[in-house]
Amino acid sequence: MILNSNAAVMTSSAENRLTFELQERSKLALTIVESESRSLTDIITVTDTDFIYATAQKDTVHIYRDNRNMVVAKSLSDGTTSTEEYSLKLADLKFEWDLSSISFVSILAISESSPNEEVGENPKGYRGVAEREIYFQNLSL
Repeated sequence: MILNSNAAVMTSSAENRLTFELQERSKLALTIVESESRSLTDIITVTDTDFIYATAQKDTVHIYRDNRNMVVAKSLSDGTTSTEEYSLKLADLKFEWDLSSISFVSILAISESSPNEEVGENPKGYRGVAEREIYFQNLSL
């Protein structure tokens, strides 16, 4: 009986660790988006999968997901480009621009465990998913 209890505690601990890691990935993705967007002055395009905007320095920034990575591609005003790819194991990165009474951009990051990260034996294994969302509100662009 004690062995079963210990096994359940160990599985629960592994599930908690996996959930925490997934939450941190989603949080980091949105922290990066928020940091990159601080000098946002003009939204160029927002689709389900792309967020493109101009900055105060006249740079163009494109944020999107490529496979399970988040990519921040910049076209700088001096004609150069830079691309940073963040390995965050994202299942999805969604953008929405709502132009209703209060203009806002919604950004949703979803991270999901891969099969080799799952806890326990299939079909009763634990598969983790975490999502986090932020909004840029009152945009007077």
